[in-house]
Amino acid sequence: MWGTFLHASGPLLVGLSVAAVLGMDTFVARVARARAWSRPNAWLGPAAMLAVAGVLLALEVLIVAAQSRGMATRMTDVAADLRALPEVAAGSATAAGDPPASRHAVLISDHPIWLADVLGQPVIALPDESPADVATLAADFESRYLVVFDERGVYPGALLNGPGPTCFTGSPVRLSGAGDRAWLFPVAPRCHP
Repeated sequence: MWGTFLHASGPLLVGLSVAAVLGMDTFVARVARARAWSRPNAWLGPAAMLAVAGVLLALEVLIVAAQSRGMATRMTDVAADLRALPEVAAGSATAAGDPPASRHAVLISDHPIWLADVLGQPVIALPDESPADVATLAADFESRYLVVFDERGVYPGALLNGPGPTCFTGSPVRLSGAGDRAWLFPVAPRCHP
């Protein structure tokens, strides 16, 4: 869910590419023997695989670059919204502490790497666990804010639609996110569900 396999799959993709080229080379060699081709025609398999791989590589680079630009714009917009917010009330009373975009505030988010980079502050990855477990995580790391960008697992629906744990009693704040939904949920300080 976090794209960790996508980021770690580079060696596997290289290995699969090499295996595909070797497989195509073997296939062309067998066809060459069966049809009694001269030796110069045996280069067709690797050349075809390289042509296909080159087109797929260019397409993938274009797609990933466009997605990265869109995500960077979205993160910049959310960061601007977070910087503009004063401390958000958690529950019925505002607790003393840092605003969401303070370098001393620890956030929890479903896009921790992007958000940490754009804000320059610590951000913990939102686990695929129950809201009570997330509240425990927030208490352990003294985090008072949860930022949710995308619908993953039960979030943000479990906090928006259903009765959540008492740690998420404040009103969620909708962040711009370049037109996409992004939510800031205040977490009650020192809350242990």
